[in-house]
Amino acid sequence: MKTPAWLQSAVIYQIWPPSFADSDGDGWGDLRGITSKLDHIASLGCNVIWLNPCFVSPRRDGGYDVSDFRRIDPRFGTNDDLRDLCDAAGVRGIRVLLDLVAGHTSVDHPWFQQSARHERNPWSDFYHWVPGAPPGIAAGSDLVRGWGERDAAFIANYFYHQPALNYGFADPMHPWQMGTDAPGLRAVRAELVETMKQWLGLGVSGFRIDMARSVIRANAPDALLPALRDFWSGVRDEVAAAIGEFAMISEWMNPCEAISCGMDADFASWVSPECCWDRVIGRCPDPADAYFHANGRGGADVFLEALRKDWEEVRDSGLIVHFSGNHDNFRMARGKTSADREMVMACTITLPGIPVIYYGDEIGMPFVEELASVEGVYSIRTGSRTPMLWNPREGHGFSDAPEGLWYLPPAESCETVECLERDAGSLLSITKRLLTLRRSHPALAPGSDWEVLAPGHPSGPLIYLRGDARHTVLAGFSPSTESRTPIPAGISWDTENMLGRGWRMDAGEVVLEAGGWLVAPGIRGG
Repeated sequence: MKTPAWLQSAVIYQIWPPSFADSDGDGWGDLRGITSKLDHIASLGCNVIWLNPCFVSPRRDGGYDVSDFRRIDPRFGTNDDLRDLCDAAGVRGIRVLLDLVAGHTSVDHPWFQQSARHERNPWSDFYHWVPGAPPGIAAGSDLVRGWGERDAAFIANYFYHQPALNYGFADPMHPWQMGTDAPGLRAVRAELVETMKQWLGLGVSGFRIDMARSVIRANAPDALLPALRDFWSGVRDEVAAAIGEFAMISEWMNPCEAISCGMDADFASWVSPECCWDRVIGRCPDPADAYFHANGRGGADVFLEALRKDWEEVRDSGLIVHFSGNHDNFRMARGKTSADREMVMACTITLPGIPVIYYGDEIGMPFVEELASVEGVYSIRTGSRTPMLWNPREGHGFSDAPEGLWYLPPAESCETVECLERDAGSLLSITKRLLTLRRSHPALAPGSDWEVLAPGHPSGPLIYLRGDARHTVLAGFSPSTESRTPIPAGISWDTENMLGRGWRMDAGEVVLEAGGWLVAPGIRGG
């Protein structure tokens, strides 16, 4: 089945549900609160919402520890509230994606409670249970012992309380390892398919699939990819046969693998901790290790080269996703100047692929340092999940509850949606103008040609062109304090629609000053 056509024009807005908008005054954001803020998302220029997990959960891992895949957590509302959200979003041309945790559950899930029993029952094979401690469990597998009546350890998928669902081993080598086609595992896959069908039937348009590579295990690395391809392509075909078109965006961090396995899109390659997208945009412990920083020590070149290879391989079959920030790391604004923040947003929006804007990044919402860990997650995550700042008044437009009841305390900032909407030079206004340009200019379509003119070496400029041999959009960034060279000649600029700061025209040529950036439409050879 082909990638849905609407993904070609997608701009995703990611929402952490407890922190976006509280409609009932209990200090937790909820689905009705999100519905009340759809006009902001539409005015920003986003046409897809990605909701982080909102299913029933003990929330020891922010909802990624699910105890009921078929029901909205009462803290966020009801299944009917989700249907209402999808309907209201659809009126505004916005689609909704749910965060699907396919590879594990909470230990509180009834499936696991039954699977952990001594007596054999229909759920006994739903999880990987390992008697004793045999060698060759599988690379990266963590064992948890002493849980329940069963005389075995279970494989955990992330935290100890998240047992991995058993979709099988690609190459079983031990008696306890089951093949992917084992009869006992068909029920596990059937539950996943029914879950997807339920939510699609309620109005969602697809899923961001958490840890999508984790569903199949293998002893030998070479055996894994073919089994994953069979699994996800089969699941997709089965769901599509019943429901029709839908989108699957994976957390895989390897677009070439993910898209070959039936995904429509995947997040840009991790590459390595030293040269991943986090290091380019500055979501690292020391922001100065980034490329987009006034005194940045990092480069964009290694990541961009890896991205180019991935893009060239998948451009005809799938899409690559880039984010301004997300729920798992430092916020984009941390340690940055206004110009730095603008550059991150401009690069995210103009690279080939689908941009994701994390809630609050459009106003430069700050990371809150040294918060106590909430929901079992570490402080780096907690500090990036604080309530949205809608206005400067009491409650910040987030909640009428006393602040002591809030899911998390708010950041201290005077930069709120209401204030920045009145400022034509604000990050919010610039983000809207960038997304307007993206919508109106075919050169910024996800699969449009991409030519890197300067690769973003440390302390060097990053300059690239998007578009065809004539109509183009140029993106140029000069984040460090060193001086820069002129932009290459040969383009007739659309000066009325050029965005940026720290650039000047010099005898018809564009010069990017130190600390400046530019996104400029034009005609090559004009």
